[in-house]
Amino acid sequence: MNNYFKHTLSNGMQLFFIEKNGYIKSYAGIGTKFGGSDLEYIEDGIDHKLKPGIAHFLEHKLFAQKNGKDAMEEFMELNSIANAYTTSDKTIYYFTTNDDLKKPLALLLNMYFNPFFTFENIEKEKDIIISELNMNLDDISFLYTNYIINTLYPNDSYSKLILGDENDIKSINKYDLYEAYNAFYTPENSVLCIVSDIKKEDLINFLEEEIKKYNFIDNKIVKLNSIKSQMPKDELSYFIDNKINQTELTINLRMDDITNRDAISCEMISCILNNILNISSKLYKKLDKKNLLLNDIEYNTITSKETSYVIISISTNKPLKVNNIIKKELKNINELKLKKELIDIYFKRLKSKYIQEEDKLSSLGDKILSLALEDIDYEELNNLLLNIKEEDIYKYINSIKNAKISSIISKNEKN
Repeated sequence: MNNYFKHTLSNGMQLFFIEKNGYIKSYAGIGTKFGGSDLEYIEDGIDHKLKPGIAHFLEHKLFAQKNGKDAMEEFMELNSIANAYTTSDKTIYYFTTNDDLKKPLALLLNMYFNPFFTFENIEKEKDIIISELNMNLDDISFLYTNYIINTLYPNDSYSKLILGDENDIKSINKYDLYEAYNAFYTPENSVLCIVSDIKKEDLINFLEEEIKKYNFIDNKIVKLNSIKSQMPKDELSYFIDNKINQTELTINLRMDDITNRDAISCEMISCILNNILNISSKLYKKLDKKNLLLNDIEYNTITSKETSYVIISISTNKPLKVNNIIKKELKNINELKLKKELIDIYFKRLKSKYIQEEDKLSSLGDKILSLALEDIDYEELNNLLLNIKEEDIYKYINSIKNAKISSIISKNEKN
């Protein structure tokens, strides 16, 4: 990371740049701290509420150009591969190229800072987005995950579909898009990330010349929290669908005291879970010996600025029994139950993964940009992860023990 630079451009936008000498391929991405769950904000003392799905709709429409072309096609003409995605708290646009970086980079800036919304191109896009929504709604894993999040965060913006529902999509118009764009697509709310062999001075000079072409919005808004709920009391619920082939139990933990303001919290929580749930753990062997498991126990930890949650997935024919055993184990974690050798193995794999990522240009650029949009510096995170010690994880034990838990059994309606 000796060639890792941070710079603030004259328009106030942050630039993160890694100079990869000798690399042919380049990555460039730009993003805004605005995602699917950011539906409420205050401007000049006035509360504003956006329509669900607006962030994702904007992602689609920013590729529309005033010359009538789709920016995706223009990237291809420049021998570049472009794409975009929206999460709950950010939207990212990016491209990779093996050719000259500057032309597709100029195109990326133009589509981001020079939007073109018309009634006609918006109406046309609605059918495309509704088709995408229907594909998601036909995916049982998508439906189940959405059910879990709604159980953990009932009636919150955080749990709403990133695409919105069909009525939301149909109701979005030109004025809605411009309102959301003007509120959140400001230089101060945006981050640019470049990974390339271009020289730093050459890149900054080029960017400064490009941003002179645009008039930037100077809105001062306050984004409101997307989570207002208190999770219901610990209870077991059922998710029933005829597309489910195998009964599965998920034990879902909501931890509002853990957020991404603590940059290593996600990895620390995962380290503890790995210690008690992996195939060499005492708990796993106990469940396996009793023939209570049909597969390995899987888990996923997600952190955001407001909360963290964990989804533990267990394939089993005895979900009620397994639920009681694992919940009891989670409530009784302590330092003595964690094996030092498993902690060491986890840390070694984690450090190795981060070191290897530095040669994976696209994933490296995306990670730096995604973290920056969460106000996490990649270099600082790397230093934290490369220097973590066994005792660092112990302060996270209570967060798991005190988590609010929702257990869900998914099964076929015939069972």
